[in-house]
Amino acid sequence: MLRFNLRSVFGALTIAVFLFGIGLFSFRWALGPVVPQSLLNQLQVGMSTAEVEQVLGKPDHVDKGTLVYRKPYSLSFLAVRFDESGRFVNYENDHVL
Repeated sequence: MLRFNLRSVFGALTIAVFLFGIGLFSFRWALGPVVPQSLLNQLQVGMSTAEVEQVLGKPDHVDKGTLVYRKPYSLSFLAVRFDESGRFVNYENDHVL
């Protein structure tokens, strides 16, 4: 009977560690960057909107010369800003981790 209880405890601990790992991964994903830094490094001042979209993909939202990228179920966002002539100026990459 003691052997059965040790197996149960070990099994419960294994499941708990597994679920904790999944939770930690999900938490880091939700608060991590929207776009990898390697893609942001490809952006150059003066690029057109089409050139930026070719690198980053289609934005989730466009607002007054700003392309906004988000991840589903995430607090993080990336705002890519353009000047009056539609040329890339800078970006704001807001993420927690």
